[in-house]
Amino acid sequence: MQIERMNENHIDDVYLISLEEFKENSWSKNLFIKELQDNKFKDAFVGIKNNQVVGFVNLCFNDEEMTILNLATKSAFKRQNVAKMLMQTAFEVAKNKSISRMFLEVEVDNFPAINLYKKFGFEVLKIRKNYYPNHHDALEMIKYLSD
Repeated sequence: MQIERMNENHIDDVYLISLEEFKENSWSKNLFIKELQDNKFKDAFVGIKNNQVVGFVNLCFNDEEMTILNLATKSAFKRQNVAKMLMQTAFEVAKNKSISRMFLEVEVDNFPAINLYKKFGFEVLKIRKNYYPNHHDALEMIKYLSD
């Protein structure tokens, strides 16, 4: 698998993966496009395997912090290290930008994702009630990065 910076040619595939993974909590196609266009403090990457998009990650950052806005893998490619490679890409971006801490939110019952994030050293910071459009709670997680 190769990692590429997301561009507008990837949006249809990214949107379909987002719908599959996040259902009613998915971003719209227009929001994905807007995030790419408003990229001064944002970055996004896709995983490509067999010439198809199999996963993506969207990042937002400032001088000290980075937030993983969303991370998803196409269901047919789960458990094939796609999310792991996208997470490693996020950490590379953080290192290059001298980020000191990373945040993310994850639905409280998304145990595969929570376990992945814990493997990368994220810890639960707090529960955010009714965080998602479907009114499900989220865990806000944090990872402190060393210099």
